[in-house]
Amino acid sequence: MDHGRRSHGHWTTVVSDALDQAKFRNYLESSAKLQTLEEKGVEALPTFGGLMFDLDAAFLYPTPVMRPVGTVLPSHRLNAAVVRQLMDLPEYKEIHPSTEMDDLLSAMAVIEVGDAVLKLVTKEDEEKIREMQEKEEEINQLQQQADQAADQARAAGQQAQDAAAKAESSGKPQDAQVAVQAQQRADATQQAASQALHTLEDAREMLEDMASDFAEDINRPERKAKMRQAIRQAVGELKEQVSEEKDLLELWGFNPGDVKEMDYETIHSLSEKLKANQKLMKIAELLGALKPFWQGRLREKEQVGVEITDENYFGNDLLNIHPAELLELADPDLEDLFHLKFAEEALFCTRTKVKIKMGEGPVVIKRDRSGSMDGDKEVWATALELAVTNLVTRDKRASCHIWFTAKSEPLEVVECLPRGSGMQARRYLVEWHSDGSQKVVSGSEKTMSYFEAYVHIATQGRANGGTEFYPPVSWGLKTLEEKEFARSDILLLTDGHADLPDATIRRVNALREEKNVQFLSVLINVGSASHASVKRFSDVKSVTELTAENAGEIIEVL
Repeated sequence: MDHGRRSHGHWTTVVSDALDQAKFRNYLESSAKLQTLEEKGVEALPTFGGLMFDLDAAFLYPTPVMRPVGTVLPSHRLNAAVVRQLMDLPEYKEIHPSTEMDDLLSAMAVIEVGDAVLKLVTKEDEEKIREMQEKEEEINQLQQQADQAADQARAAGQQAQDAAAKAESSGKPQDAQVAVQAQQRADATQQAASQALHTLEDAREMLEDMASDFAEDINRPERKAKMRQAIRQAVGELKEQVSEEKDLLELWGFNPGDVKEMDYETIHSLSEKLKANQKLMKIAELLGALKPFWQGRLREKEQVGVEITDENYFGNDLLNIHPAELLELADPDLEDLFHLKFAEEALFCTRTKVKIKMGEGPVVIKRDRSGSMDGDKEVWATALELAVTNLVTRDKRASCHIWFTAKSEPLEVVECLPRGSGMQARRYLVEWHSDGSQKVVSGSEKTMSYFEAYVHIATQGRANGGTEFYPPVSWGLKTLEEKEFARSDILLLTDGHADLPDATIRRVNALREEKNVQFLSVLINVGSASHASVKRFSDVKSVTELTAENAGEIIEVL
């Protein structure tokens, strides 16, 4: 099927297929910036919708193919002139390798170049294009009338032939009279068909004259020079912007192709925030330094798996008693010694222990957002959280992010889950009730794209309040009951000190023992009291220097 074609010409000047056209329509529906441009564009240039598709195809396809001018609707030939001038520019040839097959960057190009073209469209251009569109619509109607007249003429001609044959065969006067009348009708319909075709050809000729006059106007040297300069400037600005956005995405751990949804506004918003926010800049710089660690961890993935060890101990577990001890039982002189060692749990025993190393399942990250975390500690912890998120996402593992302060403040939770070939996220709040229960705050749930969730993790609110471990640990245990997080590694990032109820500690340790749940607490610039507190329910890593190397050591165990 020939897409982008109407009965007497194409509305697109660059050959494109239906799938890419549908994809760009989806971008239009999801991008406020593209929608604003389109609304502004069609007011000034009636064919601007077609131009947006042409520009997208020109930047998206590795080798864009232009249609012959004569096959394009006359009203859309200004679009053809714009695209030809664009593709002739050395600046376009320089930036095109960066945008080809990249939906996001191609859409950015549409915005920049499309806006530049609109500034050069005159009111007279708009009026001439509308006149050509009206003439094209008139031609459509005349074509239908000509086709209908031609069908009627063929039918009448056939009837006249049939009537003449019958009259000749029968020789009856009345049949001869019918044949004469049929021929008269055939002549009349043929004349009408000829007149309809003549009217159609006149209209087409008039449209071509209008198009020729318009082409002569837009191809005047001074207009071409202005258009060329405007497009060149837009492409130059686009080059700078594409470089900036690609660097930004790379800094945060993404490639432009990773952003499957049309998140141009989100990326641009992040870029603006980054420029204005020193804390975000520090997070981004540290995250960039952590990139080799999580990428290296992915390459080492095949080394992660099941760890099997032999554990020796003294006890009276008959199933695990070492064979040498059983020899004493078989010897009458040593039998009493065996029974004594059994009573005192002093028999030598050995057992095989199977342990699943960290790095196989989902990750639950609990980050302290108390007031004492503000500053460098929050920057370091956020960068580490984002680096771990990059690691598990590319490993197609789920992650759950729980941010906590004092018990009186709701927990904020973001879950990122694999869905098909991509990721989907949801965010919600959890509040603490006086009876000790925790519930999701009504109306707080929000579905996000993964990229939106990632940006939210990076930019969510300022640290404040005190520190309570029980709410995040308790909700984390509840999260582990969900299918997606059944065998999660748990990472606690904190600078505080808080105790857990003994019952909760027993639950955590039971999960660690029975289900091989790995729990690592990272203590940031804290004293021995906090170390002793968290050691009761987790492995502990103390950090005093907030460096990429120390964060990298943590990434290497996940």
